Amino acid sequence: MPSRPLAIAPSLAADEWLPSAISRWAWEHFHTTRQALLERLHLHELPPPILRNLGVEAPRPVLTALSAATGITAERLQAATLVPFDGRAIRIANGRVMTDTGWVRRTGTRYCPECFAEQPGVYQRHWRLVWAFVCLRHNRILEDSCPGCTEAPCDVVGATTELWDPSTCRNNISTGKPALRCQARLDYVAESITCDTLSPIAAAQRRIYRIISEDDHPLDALRTIAGIIGNLRAGGDLRLISRLAEAPSETLLGLMEAEARVGSAPPHDAYALAALAAVAVRLLEGPELGVRPFIRKATFTRRPAPVPRSVGFGPGSAAELLAYWGHPNQSMRARVLRAIGADISPRARLRSATNEKPATSPAAPPYAAPGLLWSNWAVPLHIGSGTTMRAMRIAYAQVINDPARHFPTRIVALGDERTRATTTEALTRLWTAAREEPIPINYGQRRRLLNGSTIISLEHWRALCDAANADPGGHRRLTLARWHLYLRATGDDVATLPAAIRGVRRKHDAADLTSFGIRLTAELVDGIDAYLAGLLRSLVSCDPQGACSAQASEPVVWAPPRLSTDAAIGPEIDDIDYESIHAMLSDRTRSLGSIARAVNRTPAHVRLAIDSKPPSSGLASSRIDWCGVLERSEPPAARFVP
Repeated sequence: MPSRPLAIAPSLAADEWLPSAISRWAWEHFHTTRQALLERLHLHELPPPILRNLGVEAPRPVLTALSAATGITAERLQAATLVPFDGRAIRIANGRVMTDTGWVRRTGTRYCPECFAEQPGVYQRHWRLVWAFVCLRHNRILEDSCPGCTEAPCDVVGATTELWDPSTCRNNISTGKPALRCQARLDYVAESITCDTLSPIAAAQRRIYRIISEDDHPLDALRTIAGIIGNLRAGGDLRLISRLAEAPSETLLGLMEAEARVGSAPPHDAYALAALAAVAVRLLEGPELGVRPFIRKATFTRRPAPVPRSVGFGPGSAAELLAYWGHPNQSMRARVLRAIGADISPRARLRSATNEKPATSPAAPPYAAPGLLWSNWAVPLHIGSGTTMRAMRIAYAQVINDPARHFPTRIVALGDERTRATTTEALTRLWTAAREEPIPINYGQRRRLLNGSTIISLEHWRALCDAANADPGGHRRLTLARWHLYLRATGDDVATLPAAIRGVRRKHDAADLTSFGIRLTAELVDGIDAYLAGLLRSLVSCDPQGACSAQASEPVVWAPPRLSTDAAIGPEIDDIDYESIHAMLSDRTRSLGSIARAVNRTPAHVRLAIDSKPPSSGLASSRIDWCGVLERSEPPAARFVP
């Protein structure tokens, strides 16, 4: 491509958009058409798609040739495209602005008439962003449309054949042929909306520009603000928006147009976007205690709508209330949960604060916590009624498995201020300890090894029970034994049982498994652990994936020890009357609930305490060399899943 310099060296204004500069050069420096200047620059030879998208991303050879012709460096020319915004406010692929990052503008622009008056024909790059709504130089709302035809100014990116002043509107106002240009001047608008430098609207514009230029995760922050704006629009509470944006409510009437799909597009009007963005930034980053009532009001002002079955939550649930806010980041998610905390159950707060979709949850480290938090940590951190021990153990195990330690923001919706502080302190200590002294059990490896195995055969179960002087029972007890062994080895929840041992679900599965667990004797538990040690050693030795030999010496069960200085909400797991519990267990008519009432502890505490210290039968027991037995008979129905 020839690169002969132009007779007049053109200039490039600060933040000027490249196609705007070409139009301005044609009019201001050469008084010719865009087509003539493009031919002189040899840009007319470019394929039409590349020419149209020159302001988005210009190919390097084009920038080099244009630099040789204009005397402007290729770096400055590239900075005049939208490339500097790539990954920060938009995403560019193959020379086009993509729509998968949230709100974007592919065509069109806003503008400031006063900027045009000072710099005729200079369209600024940032005006093309959805997030531009205020001119911070002149403290006025940007204009969306031409004062003459009331339509948005059209983009001029091709090879136009007529002389055209870029400070005027080039929209076609004719309903037929030939085309008739509007030609209204864009450097003067009779009426304008101004804002004070210290107003929430101007502050929001400055904050959004800082997010785009400085934030570590700008697209996530902008997506959060977009979700807040979508919820505010859907609620339609002009009084709340007017109050927080410090904008007269009468000036906002008619600007908050309804959406068929909430949050799918930004408000069309710049003033409406300015007011909503001011509120959104304030709710996201303002003093929390001051904005918390407004977050709650905005949540419940929105009218409920039918909830499809496929979304995975029901109407009025905490998950639905969170979904009102689009895709909030951790900070906004926590603020919403704290604001509506009194309106939802503690269990809903816990699940909503800690459970994440697998697609967005960070990967767990190789040696991580089990699926259920260790019982000696779960009991003293249980907040009591309203939140089940099972839900809490699942949620806190996910917290410990998070390598990025996001839990200070993920559990903030749980309990009162003291409870949150205590929980955060305890889990911080546990998270740190798990990294400084790695967990000696590879739970993920165990799940893989045991998946597809029936765990224990009927013959081995009977032998194990005979050695411990226990009743092996019938087929149902064998099924419960297989469940118990799998869960004891993996530390997982019953919902994760593999299909090989799960069988058909029954109404009383949970109750039967609980009854099975609290009726085990210390001798039978020792036998179970000995069997699991032999089974795991046997599975490791014949694992085709070559499990390292060190895993064969893993303990069957393990839990990080608690220190006397560790924070706690409730009693420790061993702060319980074991003697009375063991005595009542000998009377097989006593239920778990009645035992819990007798010792003044929760049923969950009693069950976990029994698991940690089962009662002794007082009968002599014998030991079986399960490693040798399993080597001769091979593991039961072992099947490895890659």
